Amino acid sequence: MEVLPQRESIVATQRAKALLVISALFTAFGTLYSPQLLGTGVSLLVLLACLRLYATLELYAVSRCRATVSRVFAVEGEDVEVRVAIENPTPVPVVTAEVSVAYSQHLKLVGGVRAFLTIIPAKGSVTLTLRFRSRVGRHAVGPLRLAVRDVFGFFRFDYTVDAVGVVRCVPRASETTVRRLMVFTRTTGLTRSRRAGYGVELYSIREYRVGDDIRRLVWKYLASKRRLVVKEMELETMNRVVFVVDGTADSLAGPYGYTPFEYASRVVASISSYLSKRGDLMGVVIFSEDGVYRTPKLSRSYRRVVEPFADYTPSGNGDRDAGGRVKALEKAFRHVVSMLPREKSMVFFLATNPDQRYKQTLSETARKLVSLGHEVYVVLPLVTTFEIRGMPEWAQAIYRVKTFDLVKNYLEYARELRKSGVKTIVAGAQHVPQVIVSMLEARYGY
Repeated sequence: MEVLPQRESIVATQRAKALLVISALFTAFGTLYSPQLLGTGVSLLVLLACLRLYATLELYAVSRCRATVSRVFAVEGEDVEVRVAIENPTPVPVVTAEVSVAYSQHLKLVGGVRAFLTIIPAKGSVTLTLRFRSRVGRHAVGPLRLAVRDVFGFFRFDYTVDAVGVVRCVPRASETTVRRLMVFTRTTGLTRSRRAGYGVELYSIREYRVGDDIRRLVWKYLASKRRLVVKEMELETMNRVVFVVDGTADSLAGPYGYTPFEYASRVVASISSYLSKRGDLMGVVIFSEDGVYRTPKLSRSYRRVVEPFADYTPSGNGDRDAGGRVKALEKAFRHVVSMLPREKSMVFFLATNPDQRYKQTLSETARKLVSLGHEVYVVLPLVTTFEIRGMPEWAQAIYRVKTFDLVKNYLEYARELRKSGVKTIVAGAQHVPQVIVSMLEARYGY
């Protein structure tokens, strides 16, 4: 990727202005009183002119420099390296160049420096390596800002190079959680239920009863036996699951790597890894103020389910306007409807940071999906229970008092949703995957 810098004007520093005044005084007094002073003044003016000419040559060199920023794909928690290279193809060296690299505020720099002073040699290049602690989402690294001065610092030139790299990161599935789910369900593969229910495989034929779907009538049997019978299908053990994850600015508040959104992404990744081994159909919808990121359709592939997390771009302005969050949820609803099949499916809303301001929209969205024949749950994980592990006893006591009101608000929020007819799950952070899988097992009767 070759990117040229944006040209900006050359400015004289305070040093150059002071030297210009001094040279003017030497020239004036030398003209009147001393030829030696006149020579000194003229020499200083020639020096300034030469430095201004060299600055112009540096401008020419920088305007033809090519910059590249590498693109990285990673799993959260890893340290990733991003290489920033600037190549100078001209015969003019760029002396005293201060290079600063902008990057997403959601990234944490753990190695290297974001700004450095360097010399870009003629027909050479300079490379900077930055090391970041990766986190879920798509994060930009760049553009570059160059501040170039001459040797004595008399002239300065600022440049913006629109070279932008990307760090794309998917959530990490917890192997411990996946194994715990395997033990919990006591199965490792797709099985047949041997029970009547929704499905495509024939289970049996029985007498017609009032209320049965006439599309399941066996007309050949009616023609030969003069009896109304219907086909019963075998209950499918294949799940159809859609996870809806809140990626708005409210869900990004918290410690680095342990925000509610990142916790929800790890839950989805762990459950999806388990369901992929079962051969279930899965999908994910992530909504934020900046857009919706989702799987195009339900898939059995774990990789396709977690890919939308690598495309998710965290909101950079930190705006927590309730109106923006409501609009994002409404837009997510349309995407969920478009990807759900006609068959009954299960939809889990991970409301990682419940907010009274958009509770009504959340309950209305859940009821609309239920009216379409799907089973919907709103999951409220108590993420704050993570932090109590590993604390000394006195710190745990203080922390319990601090978080008492927060947990109380979660429970009250869940109570209000249940009153509005929405199935709501409140569980500790470590128990959410097992609770969701137990809902799936109970629904399909494994």
